[in-house]
Amino acid sequence: MIPLERYVASLMPLLRNVSPYKGIPHTRPFDPEEFIKSLDFSGPQLTTGIRGDWIGLYRRFFRCANFEGWYNTRIQEVNRKLQLLHLEALSNADLQSWARGRQEVEVVDLILKIKEKMKLAVKYQLPVSNDINEMLLTQMDSVIEALPDDLKAVLNNN
Repeated sequence: MIPLERYVASLMPLLRNVSPYKGIPHTRPFDPEEFIKSLDFSGPQLTTGIRGDWIGLYRRFFRCANFEGWYNTRIQEVNRKLQLLHLEALSNADLQSWARGRQEVEVVDLILKIKEKMKLAVKYQLPVSNDINEMLLTQMDSVIEALPDDLKAVLNNN
C-alpha cells in the first residue's frame, strides 16, 4: 500500500498553489496507468524484497470495491486538508490591503465566502484551530469596517 499512498499524496496540489485569493485547488485525477508506471521506481519490490506480480495485484485491487472505498476515504482526507490549508492561507492574508481598490461587490463576495467556509468547517468538523478562527474573524471585521454603513449592517447580520 505504500506505493499507492505515495502516489495519492502526489495527486495533491503543492502548498504554494493554495492561494487565499483563489478557490481551493483540486487534486489531480487518479490514473491507474500512471500509477502502474511508477511501480518501476517506487514499487513494493524495492522495500519488501518479495517478488511477485505487483502490477497484476494492483490491477485486481483497482477493480474491487475495497479500492473504491479506500480511494474515496483518502480523497476525502486530502480535500479536508486542502480546506484547512485554504482557511489558514485566508487567515494569514492581508485582506485589508487586498480590499483597497476593489469594488464593493468583490469585497462582499469574499466576506460571504469566508463565512460560508467557516460554517462548512463546523458542519464537517474540520479541525480548525481557535487561532485560525480568531484571525479570520478579525480579518473579516477589519475589512467590513472599511465598507459603507449599509453594507456593514447587512454583513454583520448575515
